[in-house]
Amino acid sequence: DGSTDGSTDGSTDGSTDGRNRQRRLATGTAGGDDMTQAAGSSRAHGIDEGDLRRYADLILRCGANIEEGQKVLITGDVEHAYLIAALAERAYANGASLAETFYFDDRVLAAQASGAPSDDLAVAVPGWYEAMYQTVIDERWARIRTLGDPLDDPFADAPPARATALQTAVALPAYRTIQARINWSLCACPT
Repeated sequence: DGSTDGSTDGSTDGSTDGRNRQRRLATGTAGGDDMTQAAGSSRAHGIDEGDLRRYADLILRCGANIEEGQKVLITGDVEHAYLIAALAERAYANGASLAETFYFDDRVLAAQASGAPSDDLAVAVPGWYEAMYQTVIDERWARIRTLGDPLDDPFADAPPARATALQTAVALPAYRTIQARINWSLCACPT
């Protein structure tokens, strides 16, 4: 009947809910639309949909170690949308209560570093961005960041001091989540 001792789904009592969750994990269904297929771009990257789901599960279970009912923030470059969508879908299949995403676009950040009318505005990070990470800390969310350089250096033409200061300002709130010892993981994204 597919029941186990519950060791693969985190339950210890072999409950029906645990078995149902285990079946969802095994079949790759999270209910509702399949976001990895909706994103559709993993095929363009030559990645099998099943492999993508298994990779996402590995990141969520072993990397970020998400817990049943935990919220998760998934961030990465816009070019990583196919993996970020798979991570969000699989987060729900692995028991997350909420999966939120945030996309970075280094071309936009480079434009800010180059084109802002003052040095202060060139390195400004909006309050809502810092508040997002503070919420992750306060509510003990899990956090996942995809990595992989999709572009040549978009900061090549930006003033180096401004580019460095802006990249530091963007990274600092995320670094605070590590200091706060929440569950977090970095993962590679083929580009």
